[in-house]
Order: sequence, then structure tokens, then C-alpha cells
Amino acid sequence: MPVTCRTSPTATRLLARAQSGLRWRFLEAETSSQSKTAEALFRHVLKHKPNHVGAQWDLSLMLLGEGRFDEDWRLYEARTVEVDGKAISMPPDFDFPVWQGEPLHGKTLVVMHEQGYGDFLQFCRYLTLLKPLGLTRLSVICNPALRPLIESIKGVDACIEPGPVRDVPDHDYWCFLMSLPLRFGTTVDSIPADTPYLRVPDERRALWKRRVRLDGFKVGLVWAGEAKLGTAAENAADRRRSLNAQALMPLLEVPNVTFVSLQVGETTRPQLGSIPSAIRPLDPMGEVADFADTAAIIECLDLVIAVDTSTAHLAGALDRPVWILSRFDACWRWLRDRDDSPWYPSARLFRQQKPGDWDGVIERVVQALRTEVHSRTN
Repeated sequence: MPVTCRTSPTATRLLARAQSGLRWRFLEAETSSQSKTAEALFRHVLKHKPNHVGAQWDLSLMLLGEGRFDEDWRLYEARTVEVDGKAISMPPDFDFPVWQGEPLHGKTLVVMHEQGYGDFLQFCRYLTLLKPLGLTRLSVICNPALRPLIESIKGVDACIEPGPVRDVPDHDYWCFLMSLPLRFGTTVDSIPADTPYLRVPDERRALWKRRVRLDGFKVGLVWAGEAKLGTAAENAADRRRSLNAQALMPLLEVPNVTFVSLQVGETTRPQLGSIPSAIRPLDPMGEVADFADTAAIIECLDLVIAVDTSTAHLAGALDRPVWILSRFDACWRWLRDRDDSPWYPSARLFRQQKPGDWDGVIERVVQALRTEVHSRTN
């Protein structure tokens, strides 16, 4: 079985079917603030069917969103449970065991990327915590687009590209990246939030400093996610988190700001063409090869304004100011009822006040940006 780094659409569809009859109530709770009712439903199911993967998964997402990490990281392991031979994060067939928290002194460990780029960028902070446990060698399986940044993390000895299990050298243990919060007993108060924990390679920094020579207050923009193969629910969530570039027009009219597009995607990046040339953001993304290039551009900017995408996580991991435009039914990682993030000290959230209301979000961002620019120029 190959070592993979992304969610399997087939596995996710299978899990979605396992949750049928629960999912609609969960979403209703998210949009009507009736989380206690939904939680009671999930716990009722688990009382009678303790191994119901769908109920474990949905309850984990709910508790994560409320910051109730003490119980939740254990439930979040439901993503690794096989249902009819499939799982959201499919465990590899290594000949060595999964790390369950055993002493690591003198041991070797390989950590596996799972799910999306944003997930990896958020949780790779935990890699810095492993070598102090006495680990002698730390390897990381990650996508090539992330490799230059991951190689810069303190304590990482080797990056391995996804491929056949037989190509991965023997280690004492392996572990999914997103299981590390459980292994370290993470609570909201103990999130390892020392930033930056990623570093731009020197040659990339020098390259993009030469290329991005701009005046004024410089702001990077990301307005949409990237459509991918997945369940109908996943595709719907991507649409809910995304805007069309034209929705940013009021923002682009803020004076004394130079805007730079950080948007990628075959269908979303071309939307720049619909913006009048006089206020159209600079678009350097055609020359970007990987996340190290994007990170180097971000370091040239004063602020990043982005919807909930990997670029928002990248800016936070670099400790660069980032304003995150969040849909009403926000992803669990942004918690609830707060405009900051315990994961990223440099982040500020602008949440929809009602489903689909991006106009209200943009209006508040415009006002905040005007205030920020005024404070910088006076």
C-alpha cells in the first residue's frame, strides 16, 4: 500500500455514509447555536454504539470547535479507523509500530503528513517538540511542495516524498502528524504557539526581495479555496469559504495600499482578469514553484488577508500579520466566539455574522484596513 498524504475521496464518502442521519443535525446545530442538542445526540449514539465512527468523528469536530481538547483529541483518532477497509487517514502498512507515547530516548520516528496543506502547516509545529524527548532521528513524509519549508524546521533530519511503503527506511515508530496533539496532551492553554516555526530558505528570501519591490502598505490577498475531488459536503464547504475576486472590489479601492495576489487555482486565479486594471493586484503566482516561494513573498508584505486556506496558515506559521475571513460555520480550528487564535498570535479573524454574508465581512475589513494604513502613515 502506498504512503499517501491527502484524504482519500473514497474513504471520505464512505465515512459520510456512515454518518447519514447525523450530519444534517450537526450542521443545523452549527448554524443555530444548538450545539448542546447535537452533542447529546452524538453521545446518545455512542452510548449504544461506542464504536460508531461517524458519531465519534462529528463529536470530535464539535468539541474541537469549542476548545474542549481534553476529551476530543482521543475522539479525533476516529479518522484513522478503517470502515470496510477505508479511513479518512488510512494507516500505512509499516513493519514497525505506531507511536503511542512510549519513551523516545534513543529511538527513531517517521511522522506522516495527512489531510490538506493547511492541516500540515498548522500541526508541523509539533515536530520541534520531538527531539527534546531524546529522539535520535526524525523523518517526515510530506508532499514535495512543502519540503523546502519542512527541512528548515529544527529537529527534522529527513523529508521523504510519498510513495510505496517499502521505500520508507525502517524506524522504531511512525505517527500521523495530527495525532501529535493527543500524544502531547494539548489543551487550549498548552498549544505550542511559539512563532515563527517555519523559516524561508535564504536563497528564496533573496530572490523574492529582488522581485517584489513595492511601495506603500503591502497586502497579500487570497479570496478562494481550491476545488478538489471530494464529497458533496466537502465541495459545499469549499464554496462557503470562498469568494469571487470581484467581491474584493471595495477593499481594492482603499488608498495607499499595494495589493499582491497570492491566489492559486485554475478557476480562481483567472478571476483577476475581471478586476479593472487600475486597481488589479500584482500577480506573481505564475513564478511560484512551491510553498517556500509563497512564504518568501509573504515576508515581503505587511499583511495577508485570506479566506481559510493554507496561505492563512502559512502566514501565521511565519508570524506575519494575517486577517482570516471566516465563513459562518467556521472550521473547528478557529474555535467559536473569538476574533483571535491561540494557534497563531499574529492572526485576526473576521467572521460572517450570518451564513453567506461576505459583504458584511468585507465592510469590516475595509474599515480595519483604513485604520491600519492611517496608523502607519501618521
